[in-house]
Amino acid sequence: MSVLKDLIFHLSEVLLVPCLALLAAFFAWTLVMLGMFAREALERRRSAARWRAFVAGAADSSTAAAVPGARGRFAAFLRERGGDELQVEKHLQDAEMGMTKVVERASLASKLGPMLGLMGTLIPLGPALRSLAGGSVASLSENLIVAFATAVVGLAVAGPCFWMASVCRRWYERDLSDMEFVWRRATGRPAEVLP
Repeated sequence: MSVLKDLIFHLSEVLLVPCLALLAAFFAWTLVMLGMFAREALERRRSAARWRAFVAGAADSSTAAAVPGARGRFAAFLRERGGDELQVEKHLQDAEMGMTKVVERASLASKLGPMLGLMGTLIPLGPALRSLAGGSVASLSENLIVAFATAVVGLAVAGPCFWMASVCRRWYERDLSDMEFVWRRATGRPAEVLP
């Protein structure tokens, strides 16, 4: 039993380094995502009037093609190949998959951040308790600093990522609804009735 306890203890200590590395990578990735999110928010704000005019039918697809992102690509696609319903439907599905990918990345980070933070908190507590029993206050404080810092970083990853996933999900659902509306209006097809 003692051998098994030691094995588990050493295994958890080995996991600390990958946990800290992953947590640092997720934190850096969160900062990059925040920058991309801010850029997209600014672009959406600047192009909102053009997109609304296109959806309302007050502007043509060449105007909306200047809108950045999936919405502009959709408008350009409609202008070039709008008559082929199968291609438009495929384009909408591809746009939805791309949007889902962005949301899933942020959602994944919002879940993994706290998990890694908790691992980084619990793993150093074992050595900290051993240090306390051995009377080494310096080692105890070093392990506790790592434990609390990883908890904070894990939460610093989770909060912004959860917020970005929620906002992006709302944006993209609206975009897909608008794109489908424009497509149905262009083809004269009635809207599908939801069950």
